[in-house]
Amino acid sequence: MNIKKLMGIGAQANLMNFNFGPRLVATFGQARLVRLPAGRYELQGGSAADAAAAREWCSLFAPEIVFSMPRPLRRQGCLV
Repeated sequence: MNIKKLMGIGAQANLMNFNFGPRLVATFGQARLVRLPAGRYELQGGSAADAAAAREWCSLFAPEIVFSMPRPLRRQGCLV
């Protein structure tokens, strides 16, 4: 029997076992540092103090991580 068939890999690989969503890297208070599927990092939620803690942590322990803050959602028809 073919070993690839036994392991369930090959041309018809089951992609349901792969995680295609954001992956949590670390949390800082209410802020979450996540890695997006495209390879970018983003800090979601939290306050300005949480963002400062995340930037300090990244500068010490993961200097290759440069993250962005998510854009605020715009509501149609109202001025905020």
